[in-house]
Amino acid sequence: MVNQVLELAESRIADLKAKPFCELTCLPEYDTEEVTNGAEAVIVAVWKDVLDEHELRIVVQVYRRIPFGIRVLETSGFRISDSGELNTLTDSDIDEFN
Repeated sequence: MVNQVLELAESRIADLKAKPFCELTCLPEYDTEEVTNGAEAVIVAVWKDVLDEHELRIVVQVYRRIPFGIRVLETSGFRISDSGELNTLTDSDIDEFN
């Protein structure tokens, strides 16, 4: 299950990184989606923060709740400028999302 969560997070990040800045600006500030794989369901959450008129922060969090309140969680993201420059977020950049 951990691998599925990690792979889904990496896939979603790759899909978003492939989009142009102008398309990313049209994303909602926060969105969630439930993705099912057989009987298992995971939640994919995407945040978009406008840092200024030339830069966005995109964060993807994928998690699955398992018994006893435990979650399998993967969070990652990137910054993108209107010139297309991409920078991967550090752990401290995404701490507020975990």
